[in-house]
Amino acid sequence: GVAYQVLNDLKDFSDDPQDKTLIGSDLTSRRPTLLLAFARQACDRAGKRRLSGLLRSKADERTKIEQLRQFYIECGVFDKSHALVEKYRQCAHAVGAGVALPALGELMHFITEIVLK
Repeated sequence: GVAYQVLNDLKDFSDDPQDKTLIGSDLTSRRPTLLLAFARQACDRAGKRRLSGLLRSKADERTKIEQLRQFYIECGVFDKSHALVEKYRQCAHAVGAGVALPALGELMHFITEIVLK
């Protein structure tokens, strides 16, 4: 569930044309995200002030999203997020591999790959 939510938050910054979500919808809707929590965790006091300024900015939404994306890159938020997803993916695979029924383990592996792609 955590990995799925992180992927959902990451999609909000994706320019993938296959993704039907609106870019930056979490930001424009002021929804809290794990990415925002990671950014706040990674910042010093000055970084937190900068982040607050970005979130309150009167800039157009596209500019605001690009500025926040750059800030997240600087703070290592995307790298940390992808690493967390991979950690949970590996945990899910380990649980599936430990299941007594091989067919159930294969199904768990398949579901993990579909949900966490």
